[in-house]
Amino acid sequence: VSHRLPVSRWNSHSSSLYSKSISIGDISTQFKEAVLAKTKPGMEGPTKILLDFLEEYAKSCQEANVNPQQFEFLVGSFLKQMNSAIQDPQEFELYHKATREPFDFYTWGNDMFRPLIVMDQSRLLGAEYLTEIKQHIDNGDNVIILSNHQTEPDPQVISILFETVGEEYAKLAEEIVCVAGHRVTTDPMAVPFSLGRNLLTIYSKKHMANPPEKKQEKQDRNMWTLKKAGNLLGDGSTLLWVAPSGGRDRPDPESGKFVVAPLDPKSVQIFNLMAINAAKTHDKKTHFYPLAMFTQALLPPPDKVQSSLGEPRIAKRGGVSIGFGPEIDASQFPNRQALSTAVEDAIKVEYAKLQDFHDGF
Repeated sequence: VSHRLPVSRWNSHSSSLYSKSISIGDISTQFKEAVLAKTKPGMEGPTKILLDFLEEYAKSCQEANVNPQQFEFLVGSFLKQMNSAIQDPQEFELYHKATREPFDFYTWGNDMFRPLIVMDQSRLLGAEYLTEIKQHIDNGDNVIILSNHQTEPDPQVISILFETVGEEYAKLAEEIVCVAGHRVTTDPMAVPFSLGRNLLTIYSKKHMANPPEKKQEKQDRNMWTLKKAGNLLGDGSTLLWVAPSGGRDRPDPESGKFVVAPLDPKSVQIFNLMAINAAKTHDKKTHFYPLAMFTQALLPPPDKVQSSLGEPRIAKRGGVSIGFGPEIDASQFPNRQALSTAVEDAIKVEYAKLQDFHDGF
């Protein structure tokens, strides 16, 4: 299966005709000119966000010594799919399985963010718990990873860092089902990457009443999505990644350092109840593992939550790390608040280790 998309709509040069002298800067300029030529009145704001991203991404790819033809493929594919998301928006199913052919969005999405990661400043800690997770999945059990969340490409970061542990874990990453906010299926800059993930989307409570007349519709969709998630646990061998805070971490106003956002006890309990139901009705056991993510260097979020689509993306390079903690036995906690607190504390313990590591750079 070819991983290449035709990009002639965005670049008049065929990659097979490149001379050795053509640079990423030249290609980036051609892409930006093509974007400007397609910009319609009233779209100046989103266009500026896109152009700023392309300029920063080109600089980062130059720093990472990316091959110009590879850059043309990555960005050309992104622009083509972003344009498709605008012209012919795709309706995502309640459970979207990663689109791997005729174009492999999973591999392309990972490769798109790979140049932004400084690997010698990145780590996966707690690999022994990742080994346990794989064993559970291989045995037919489920695993729910409860995590903080810092950047849009967190799923791609997980995949790339799983590769560092071994090929079998790279394969495991392909099976992860991401529980994400619904906006990743409507923002044209996010849609191409969402197509490459196994995805269950839920409307965040932060955006539930925006606009008010859509609140009931959003609640109904959330109910059906959660029912589908429960069905997947009933099937067994399901690996879910969930960020129960309902959004990304933000910097502390005083220190300027990112801090783990408080988890929503109700969200944690919903997945615990799903696990209990899967055990009772399908005899499928579910294991819970905490995961800390230190990924803020890649496309950091704006300081405040935005209600509208279209936020700036800063594509600078940096180190990223993730850290697993030991399994949490949800049955040991008397109520949802106690369970949520235990999960949050476990994430913070692992996050402190990652913070210490990155403070050294």
